[in-house]
Amino acid sequence: MPESRERSPLEPDLVAVPAAPLPNRGVPNEADRRWRRIAHNALLILFVLFAILALIANWLASELLDDDRYVDMMSALAGEPAIQEVVAQAVSSRFVDRFLASGAAGTSPSPGLSSTEGLTRLAAV
Repeated sequence: MPESRERSPLEPDLVAVPAAPLPNRGVPNEADRRWRRIAHNALLILFVLFAILALIANWLASELLDDDRYVDMMSALAGEPAIQEVVAQAVSSRFVDRFLASGAAGTSPSPGLSSTEGLTRLAAV
């Protein structure tokens, strides 16, 4: 038999109270399962869409918006004489076409020169 001891007046009475049983929901019914499936599929679709958007944003940031790599590539190309010739011909032909189309020239170019030949020589100088 346990030994009885004196209790302090401040010590509360400890009485064993049986725990209330938890509500037994049992197996989820069909409506619960359907909503869980719908929520699961919706979250899965959102995850896939956001993953695709994240991949596209990462590619844009690393490839298209990298100014330093673009400048490095273009500076190497701009130093080549073949590239300079192509750019000079394209710019001069565009300029001559617009100049002649606006009627500002007043006369046609020299019969011995094509419309871009004279300006290409000037651009190379």
